[in-house]
Amino acid sequence: MTEGLLDVLEGVGGLTARPARAGRHNRRSSVARHILRLLGARRGRPAHLAGYGLPDLSSHYHDLDGAAACLAEAARELVPRYEPRVARVAVRAWPAPVDAGYVLGLRLYAQLHCGDGVTLELAVDGNAAVHLLNGDEDGSEACV
Repeated sequence: MTEGLLDVLEGVGGLTARPARAGRHNRRSSVARHILRLLGARRGRPAHLAGYGLPDLSSHYHDLDGAAACLAEAARELVPRYEPRVARVAVRAWPAPVDAGYVLGLRLYAQLHCGDGVTLELAVDGNAAVHLLNGDEDGSEACV
């Protein structure tokens, strides 16, 4: 298996063949990194991909339930559109507890075309930055 172009350019992987188990892990890790990159980007940047990234959620912060719904909908639409290795995605978002230090929480499960899965728990802070809280790559748990 070969690494994705972004992984090679970032120095994460190499262009060497690896055992099947390591290849599966690397594929899931690569997908997880790209999803984080996608959700960390702001819509309109880069300019040549006008729909890439999340929309500005700060205008929704007066209604955190609405902001959570907007975040979930955007992630459901963006991930399969810009990550071709993903066959299906399930997302749940919610307003974060006041003492969490974040504004919104997000749990995302992406099933890959090969059958593997990636589960990510993310948080969005008041500056709309996306943070990875927890992630597993075994695909054993689907998001509802």
